[in-house]
Amino acid sequence: MNSARSLSRRLSLTVAATVAAALLLAGCSDDDSTPKENASKSAEALCDSLGDLKDDTADLSSLDSDSTVDDIKDARDDIADDLKDIDDDAKGIDDAKTDAISNAYDDLKKSIDGLDGDTTASDAAQKIQPQIEKLNKAIVASQASVRC
Repeated sequence: MNSARSLSRRLSLTVAATVAAALLLAGCSDDDSTPKENASKSAEALCDSLGDLKDDTADLSSLDSDSTVDDIKDARDDIADDLKDIDDDAKGIDDAKTDAISNAYDDLKKSIDGLDGDTTASDAAQKIQPQIEKLNKAIVASQASVRC
């Protein structure tokens, strides 16, 4: 009888030890990212969003005589969407320099919003070109700061 009880006790302890080890290993899985890995993922996402912004800014610059003021405003809206992504991606990245991008976009938005409805796209493009250049410089500076 004693040996059966002893065997049962050893079996219970072995099962308990196995379950404890499994739980301990589950807590140390590869799914846990280090702060450095998290920062790298955030920087990569920010770089992707900055690339999207750069592309949409280039689209705005490339509007031609067939374009309308509405096309310019649509491009402005695409840029605004990119800025939302950038703001989200830049959280926790101290040196992202996204404030300059936001300021440059605000100037661009004011210029676009100030266009008359009868302004041709080519005239509008000339009027907003300085703001586009300012935005491009801010994008490049941010990309450099994050090492995109």
